[in-house]
Amino acid sequence: GHIYHEFGKPRINCLSWACQNRRSKKCKATLKTQHDSITILDDSNARHFPCLANYEKCDVFSHKADLRKAAKENCLAKTGQILAEQLVKLPVKSQPYAPNKSAQKKIIQRWKNRDEEKAPDTLKDLVISEKFRKLEGEDWLLFDSADEDNTGLHENERLIIFCTDENLKILAKSVQIE
Repeated sequence: GHIYHEFGKPRINCLSWACQNRRSKKCKATLKTQHDSITILDDSNARHFPCLANYEKCDVFSHKADLRKAAKENCLAKTGQILAEQLVKLPVKSQPYAPNKSAQKKIIQRWKNRDEEKAPDTLKDLVISEKFRKLEGEDWLLFDSADEDNTGLHENERLIIFCTDENLKILAKSVQIE
């Protein structure tokens, strides 16, 4: 099999695809997709033997996409944890074709940092996005004075309390708070 990439200008409801080895091995394997059908345009003059590792390479392409997706969805998780969770999903036969671990970590770190917000100039400018209001799916931002009207704080002051329900229960059971 071949690994195909989009090729040419997209037309209405139709995409053209060419073998990834189109330039390097001058492979002429092409096809087009229209709605749910695939039409092979040219596979007769393939100038290279279809690589048996293409299935493994497809697994690696999917693995790299999964790394990016996991990094975006779990931006607070440790890079090593995301990598470990995704590596177990990559078939053993495909692992030799995957980038080394440090390259995979860089993929994760790039995507984790991609949506990082610019540091605010003042407390008033600080916006706590939804991804930082929860910790492992549980509410984490207990109170933010910016969300309240009458807090008794001065204009240049802000009170932000991060705490889980479980930690509140532990605090409530304590005998003395110093």
